[in-house]
This record gives sequence, C-alpha cells and structure tokens, in this order.
Amino acid sequence: MTYRIDIVTLLLLFVSLRTCLAVIDIKFEDVNVEYVNGEYIDEDSFDISVNYINDTYNTLRCKAKVIKDFPDKLAVSFKMFGYASGDYKLPMGINVEVSSCDLKTKPIFIAPFIEAIGGDFKKCSPTKGEYKNESFYPVNLAILPNIFPENKYRMDVEVKSSDLIIVQAQFYIDITQ
Repeated sequence: MTYRIDIVTLLLLFVSLRTCLAVIDIKFEDVNVEYVNGEYIDEDSFDISVNYINDTYNTLRCKAKVIKDFPDKLAVSFKMFGYASGDYKLPMGINVEVSSCDLKTKPIFIAPFIEAIGGDFKKCSPTKGEYKNESFYPVNLAILPNIFPENKYRMDVEVKSSDLIIVQAQFYIDITQ
C-alpha cells in the first residue's frame, strides 16, 4: 500500500509541476470591428483582421488612415469575457482602461499593438497619417501568467475620448497550454 501512495504522490507532483511550468498559447481566431468613427479614421481603408497561419498560431494585420488628429484625452478600454453555454458571457475580471499617454506601461496587449502599427509613445494620441502592419503578434507571452484557464475568449477593445468613441472592436482568441 505504501508503494501505491508513493506512485500516486509522484504523479500528482508531476502534474502539478507541469501545470505550474506550462506556458500559455494565445491564438487569434477572428476580429469583429463594431464601429469606426469616420470623422477621425477613413472607414473605407480601415482594416483589422487575422492572418491564418496554422492550427496553433495566427497573426494580426492592421491598416488605419487617420484623417484627423485624435483628441488629447484619449483612452483605451479592454474587457475580457470567457466562452460558456454557447456565448461569450462569462466576465473574466479583466476590465482595464488606460490613458493613451500611459499605454507603454500596459505592455500585455495594448502597447505591442500600438507599436506594431507604427504608433509613437512620445505622442499621447495618434496624429494624421497612415498606420499599418501586415503581420504582427501583439501579445508579449513572457509577461503573462503561466496559468490561465484554457478556453475561448472575447476581448472587447474601445478607443475613446470622454463621450466620443473612435473605434470599437472584438478580438476572439483561443487560449491553450
């Protein structure tokens, strides 16, 4: 009986260590742009979409032509919902809003995205011009927690200033370990 307990203990230890040392994989499945403010962004040329690479890895592409300088007090909000019972309705407790001037201090998703399309952190808001990147992965996996529940998720991202909405988009991702 002691021998069996030792094997069970070793198996539990192995599974625990494997889980603690696991690295999560984030795969972008789709992007849905809900709204683009035509006063600030050329709607006809605006595009955020997924480059389908393989079964475990995809990148994003983004193209935006800013036709009017964005307002000074710009903010980006980010909310995450898990998939449950056929819908993305499970709040994950991730609800972040950050000023565009502070984006470089939020390196998980927002900052790499802005950098990837040519944004400049010395300016707090985008100015007129064209911003694009054909293939980028806006997540720095090295700074994410090692453990995150495997599931499908929706990230709601909104770029806004006071009561003015500039862009609303939903990113659909699959997280595995």
